[in-house]
Amino acid sequence: MHHSRWLLSIAALSCGCAAPVVSDTELDSIPPLTWAETIGAVPEKAIVGDAELRARIIATGLPWHVRDRATGIELILIPPGEFQRGAPEGEEDARPEEQPAHTAQVTEPFYLGRFEVTQAQWVRTMGEHPFDTEGADHPAENITVPQIRSFLEKTGLTLPTEVEWEWACRAGNPGPRYGPLGTIAWYRENSDGRTHPVGEWAPNGFGLCDVLGNVWELTLGDWTPSYESFNEAAPVSPESERASWRRRYYQSFRGGSWVGGPADLRAARRQRFSPGYGFYETGFRVRHGIAE
Repeated sequence: MHHSRWLLSIAALSCGCAAPVVSDTELDSIPPLTWAETIGAVPEKAIVGDAELRARIIATGLPWHVRDRATGIELILIPPGEFQRGAPEGEEDARPEEQPAHTAQVTEPFYLGRFEVTQAQWVRTMGEHPFDTEGADHPAENITVPQIRSFLEKTGLTLPTEVEWEWACRAGNPGPRYGPLGTIAWYRENSDGRTHPVGEWAPNGFGLCDVLGNVWELTLGDWTPSYESFNEAAPVSPESERASWRRRYYQSFRGGSWVGGPADLRAARRQRFSPGYGFYETGFRVRHGIAE
């Protein structure tokens, strides 16, 4: 597809319009990225079953499933879109910091780790082993926010904002979860009191695994007691959220963990942790920009 067609596609998706139709010939022309190896150029229908989401991904003109050449981390393409962020009125277990629900936008596509960063990936980059649970393919945990920042500086990767994280987690699903907990997540009822290898449960509608459960995931968001300053007339963008990351005392983590119950494992759930301490239930998932 010609570059101008890709730009028109992105513009249509970011404004909430229907995804443009892409021909089979154009699918064959999806180019590889300079910084990544392509694993899957287009979404697998068995994973990305929603036709609208699939069309949005394809319309970006970017490969869906890639591996970062520098780190070996697998990433999934997240297309732009608009959604209702936060817990709507009446959602069971909703908390004040998740309300009021409001319109949020992701205006540009980006890549997000298919899995949480593993212990093997952490040790390969950082040369240290601070984990509470042993397992090369378990998520890296018991690490502080400054340690995570150091990892990001070494790898050239970053973190998703809260807007990006929730859009990626929901994958078009307005409900509290993208599937029954027993089929998608490690949590209090099935974890046996520990973390587990990443990727053992079914992925969400974009192809991301363990977005709920296993470990809480650090975002670029400052934890705030509510969304009172947001409304539909002034949609939240990742750019404005990223610019406001002021490294307050509390940082915002998302997704719940192996310790939590159903109330914690919801797309809208937000949790705060002090950045100076490592916890046995917190980790992170990396973000990679398109041109980075």
